[in-house]
Amino acid sequence: MKPVTNTTEKLKNPEHALDFLAGQLVNPGGHPIEDMEAAGQRELLFSDVLPVDMREPIGEYLALDFRFGEVVENDPIFRYAELPEGWERRPGGNSYWSVLIDPDGYERVGIFYKAAFYDRHAHMYIVKDWKERKYEGSAD
Repeated sequence: MKPVTNTTEKLKNPEHALDFLAGQLVNPGGHPIEDMEAAGQRELLFSDVLPVDMREPIGEYLALDFRFGEVVENDPIFRYAELPEGWERRPGGNSYWSVLIDPDGYERVGIFYKAAFYDRHAHMYIVKDWKERKYEGSAD
């Protein structure tokens, strides 16, 4: 099973925190938080997890054929999950958003994930007007 990096926990490790700070010193014009958030989205797209925070009752996801497992150890904002058959993860409009696409190419679930270590959270919701939301790619 493939979770995402818990950036909050990672930076509690002094070695990782020093690496993060050193990266800022070496590249002072860089955008370490934005880079962390973009990396979080990429990890989410290739992971086996979904947010624990669902804006609808879990029964609505189960009716779509989602399968949910345990909450990820040491990462309470995600749980292991299997998508309905033929569904795919795709990037959304920016590094905070991803979407789940059904086999016909419609956006069926939106996922928000802010991977920044200081304000890390995630949630997902079922797209109610999905018949009007054909996936056309991300704006990135």
